[in-house]
Amino acid sequence: MPLLPEAARYYLTLFKSEADAFFQHWTTLPIRYEFFQRFRERDFLEKAEWPDFQTLRENLHTFSSLSLAGARALGELNHPIEHYRAAFINLLYGKESVAERFDRFKTGIAYFGEGTVSELLQWCFPDQFLNMNDRAVRAVEQAGLKITFPRRSSPGEKIEIFNADVRPLLDAYDELVGLRTTTTVALEFDAFCYWLTENVARLPKPPALPSLPKGIRFWLLAPGRNATEWDSFYENGYAAIGWPDTGDLREFSSISKEEIAERLRKIYGGESDRRNDSLACWQFANEMKPGDVVIAKKGIRYYLGWGIVGPGATDSTKRFLRNLNTAATWRGKAGVFIQKRGERLHRKPLQS
Repeated sequence: MPLLPEAARYYLTLFKSEADAFFQHWTTLPIRYEFFQRFRERDFLEKAEWPDFQTLRENLHTFSSLSLAGARALGELNHPIEHYRAAFINLLYGKESVAERFDRFKTGIAYFGEGTVSELLQWCFPDQFLNMNDRAVRAVEQAGLKITFPRRSSPGEKIEIFNADVRPLLDAYDELVGLRTTTTVALEFDAFCYWLTENVARLPKPPALPSLPKGIRFWLLAPGRNATEWDSFYENGYAAIGWPDTGDLREFSSISKEEIAERLRKIYGGESDRRNDSLACWQFANEMKPGDVVIAKKGIRYYLGWGIVGPGATDSTKRFLRNLNTAATWRGKAGVFIQKRGERLHRKPLQS
């Protein structure tokens, strides 16, 4: 499972040194940005005439680079002008999901393909959307991210999934490169995708990850609900688990998982048999060993950092830390991994 920020961080750092010179030659970026800031206004769309829509031919790359496609879509009217107005307004301002609006527009306006509608969304909402074209997909794969889509996903659903999955890369761009133009991070990242695909052959390959000794195991751990304890984990160099009222988890080495489950039921009540909770406690106390790798996660798709497990300790002064068992030296922060839908990184992940 790829730890994405390492590859992304490497290429973004290389781009940082060339970014200013690169954007000096990318003169269409601010021009098109200003054009779409005006075009997307609802008042404008409600009154737009056919020549207004035809200006998209020179402002959308999918049309300006393919004159025949532009001529088919925007040469002569393919629908009544009222149909165009309603379709554009629904795409940009409708109440349905983005996926539904995307699919409705694509099927409702002749000769506007997936790539054109994706590019249109990026320009009209430059803070929210990255254009999903072949170049962008190749670039994020070269940066370490392989995006997969469920079977039978519609074009609009793919756009939503793609943008959700690449969001951490946009955040990494903002952090490592920073905004270099008067536009947006998403638009600049799209330009970075072009730079990467055009230059990857001349760039040095990212350094290989160090090999790990045999017997090292990987553990997933949630630092509190919605990762509320992660900052404390990272700043203080530890990993902890919940269920504080059970006492020092290292005492569980002499009792069975069934006895742990019974203790949890007595303490916390509820209808659950506590089998999964007792397994997590047992693993944290007895199976996780110094030298193992622990990965702090948020939800099922993103990781926050990884660390090398150290010796155990107990801190009874703070509720969440009371079951502290593993002092970990955290090696990463603001990292991201993407799990394929329905796949687990470890067959028995710890929870808290």
